Amino acid sequence: MASDLPALALASADWYGSSAPRLAPAISLQECIVQAFYQQSALAARLGQRIAAEPAQAIHAMRRLLRRSRALLRLTAAALSDADRQAWLAQLGEASRQLGRHRDAEILPDALLLLPEDARTAAAPLGQLLIQQRELARQDPSVAPAVQAAALAMAEVAAQLPAALQDLAADHLAQGVAAAFDRVADCAKQACKHPRPQAIHDLRKRAKDLRYMLEWLGSASDEPKLRRVAKAVRDLGQVADLLVLHAWIKEAARRHPDADHGALVQALRSRKAELARRSLRDTRDLAPAHPKRRARALVRAFLKALPLSAEHLQGQAQP
Repeated sequence: MASDLPALALASADWYGSSAPRLAPAISLQECIVQAFYQQSALAARLGQRIAAEPAQAIHAMRRLLRRSRALLRLTAAALSDADRQAWLAQLGEASRQLGRHRDAEILPDALLLLPEDARTAAAPLGQLLIQQRELARQDPSVAPAVQAAALAMAEVAAQLPAALQDLAADHLAQGVAAAFDRVADCAKQACKHPRPQAIHDLRKRAKDLRYMLEWLGSASDEPKLRRVAKAVRDLGQVADLLVLHAWIKEAARRHPDADHGALVQALRSRKAELARRSLRDTRDLAPAHPKRRARALVRAFLKALPLSAEHLQGQAQP
C-alpha cells in the first residue's frame, strides 16, 4: 500500500511517526481524511518491517499510530455508518490491546523513577527485576506478529475508508470534535467525583482522542487552552504508569509472600494520589463551556488553512 500513496501523504512524517501530523491540502475533504489515514497505515507497514531491529520503539510507535487512527475515525464518526465505525474502532482497539502487555513491560522500570529517591533506593532489587523483565519482553517472539497484525488491521480499514466517507462534510468534523469535548467533560466529572483507576484510565483515553483530533486539525499548538490537553495526557499517563506498577507489585507480593514491599507500596500510593489530584484538578475545565460552538470555530479555522475546491466547502460548519 505504501508505494501507492501520494507523496503529499508522507511529506511531514518521520520514520516512527512521532511528530504531530495534521491534515494536508487535497482536492476534497474526503480525500484529505483518506490520505491522512493512508499515511498512518504506511508508517505502520514500515514499523512491521523494522520490529526485529528496534522492538521497543516499534511497539510504542505502533500504539501511537493506532490511537491517532482511531481519533481520525471518531473525528469523522458522523459520516460513517454505526456498523462501520464500531467494527473499525473495535478492530484497531484489539490490535492496540495485543500490544499492551509488551508496552507495560517496557514502561515499568521508568515508572519507578516517579517515586521518591528513598523509595527507589529501597526498591533497587525490584528495579533490577523489572529491567530483566523488560529485556525478556523485547526478545518475546510474539512481539513481531502483534505489530504486523496491527499494521494489517490498519491497512484493512484504510482500504474501506474511501467508499465510507463519500458524503463527508465539514459539519461532520465539527460534530466529531464537539463529541470529543463532551466525552472529556463527562469523564473528568466522573474521575473527579470517584477517582478510581478505571475512571482515570477512561479520562486519559478520551483526552488522548481530543489531543489527536486537535493535532489533525492543526489546532493543538495554536491556543494555550488547547495545549493543556497534551499536558493533561502526559500527567494522566504518569498516574496510569503508577497504576500498572502497583498492580505488578501486588502480583509479585502474591507470588513471593515472604518479601516485604510494604514501604514501597505506601510510597507508591502516596505519589499516585498526589499526581492524580494534580491531574484531575487541571482537567476540570479542559473542555470549553460551549463545545459545539468551539468545535465549529476550530473547523472553520481549519478550512481556511486548507485550500479545497469550492464544491467541497458547501458543508462547512456554520457559526
